[in-house]
Amino acid sequence: QTGFWGRTAIHEMMVLDEELKGAVGCRIPTAELRELAVSKGMQLLSKDGLEKARQGLTTVGEVFRVIQSED
Repeated sequence: QTGFWGRTAIHEMMVLDEELKGAVGCRIPTAELRELAVSKGMQLLSKDGLEKARQGLTTVGEVFRVIQSED
């Protein structure tokens, strides 16, 4: 028994404004697009996961297991 019930999702969502839409349309490198999105307030998957671990909704180990599969 882990102490957790069900599943908890961690999220990373990019909300497109005109600048981000233009960057996507220009096919800028993924790393640059991500940096631009973060500068505009996008919360990274790792940050959301670690916040949920802090709240006791998941474990740090589980967060790292999931975000490593995203690389």
